[in-house]
Amino acid sequence: MHELTTTARGLGSLLLLLTALVPAWPQTPPPLRSPEVQPDSRVTFRFRAPNAKEVLLARAGAPRLPMQKDEQGVWSITTDPLEPDLYPYTDDPLLESNRKLRAWLTSREVGHTAIETPGAHTWMVWRRKLAAFVPLLFQEKAT
Repeated sequence: MHELTTTARGLGSLLLLLTALVPAWPQTPPPLRSPEVQPDSRVTFRFRAPNAKEVLLARAGAPRLPMQKDEQGVWSITTDPLEPDLYPYTDDPLLESNRKLRAWLTSREVGHTAIETPGAHTWMVWRRKLAAFVPLLFQEKAT
């Protein structure tokens, strides 16, 4: 019994030492509540991008608005009061440019494949999209 107690104490000391020496594992931050409609009909948008230098809110039919970054790397902006409606928005600064490119290619009858789907810029979304896109690279051209 004494030997087991010593081993358990030794293991506890080892775990305590490892806990002190090894940096904490990065934890997944809690999900953001966005968009969030306030009682006065203003809407707060939030987007986590700690390394971004600038983040703009792009709403359909409205000018792009710069968001403000907090100390946790969460960008946010609160709009003026909005009437209840559907307000499309995106966190993709290239979305409009890509749509213009697609329209230009189509107008010149240039063959291309364009896929637009909802989804944030996360590795999980990118992984799914790449898995769907890579086979398109190897399709035989229709004659």
